Amino acid sequence: MVVDEETIGFPVKHLAEIPAGDYFVQGVFNVYETYHLASGKTVKLAPDRGEGQHWASKPGNFYSAPVKLHVNPAAGGILRLTLDKIIPPILPAYWGEKVPIASQRLPDGTIIGEMELDNRYEYVQGTHGRAGQQWDILQAVFSPAGPDGYPQPIYDKLTGTIDKQVAAYWHDHYDLNVILQRDWKTLGPKLEGKLHFIAGESDRYFQNNDVHLMENFFKTTRNPHSDATFDYGFRRGHEYTGAPDQSATAASGTQTQRLLPLMVEHFLQTAPPGVDVTSWRY
Repeated sequence: MVVDEETIGFPVKHLAEIPAGDYFVQGVFNVYETYHLASGKTVKLAPDRGEGQHWASKPGNFYSAPVKLHVNPAAGGILRLTLDKIIPPILPAYWGEKVPIASQRLPDGTIIGEMELDNRYEYVQGTHGRAGQQWDILQAVFSPAGPDGYPQPIYDKLTGTIDKQVAAYWHDHYDLNVILQRDWKTLGPKLEGKLHFIAGESDRYFQNNDVHLMENFFKTTRNPHSDATFDYGFRRGHEYTGAPDQSATAASGTQTQRLLPLMVEHFLQTAPPGVDVTSWRY
């Protein structure tokens, strides 16, 4: 495998941008497998092997021992790495070889990530949306299959150009706000008492804005008028779970204790006649 001046990289975009000097270098090769889809397409993907799609620690991937090399892009030349080691399995052998598994800001508003860098980081890990990271997994879930069998990108990771047809597909098939507005007459009565939204007002992916849009729609609903509830955590981030008096770490440990009583109350209020609502309460 050759990595040359044309290869897209991260954090620098090309090898020529690396300052001359001595570096400790290690190579890791993320192994892909071939899958034949029911659609007739053939794709190559990197399966999860129990490590949670972290290619640098994925069992079965090849890697080299760290070596000290002098790098000087201006001088040219070839630097060689030998990937003669294999990352061992995480799980005991009796689990089997494979384990099938199904831009940001801080709460104070400080921007800590840019879409261009996020997407180039994913691009260098796997083209065709195969990085298994934040933006690629969204495309894997929401996009239609492209002509090559891979999820159709909603935008070009290197240029940012949006594919409006794919965006329209996401909008029509998966935008919950759009679907609720379109089908409220049918869905509204079925959702009474069931919708409760929690969002940090400083969500790192700005998803609190989406929740506000949803709330704006619910305020306009009729027949029935939505009884959905909304809890916004002031200066709370993506992990906010509805405990404004607790830190994110503490709140993650009390989430079950806080939500279970609310769930039980809902069960008791909506249980059909004759259903056992006592034996499981203790």
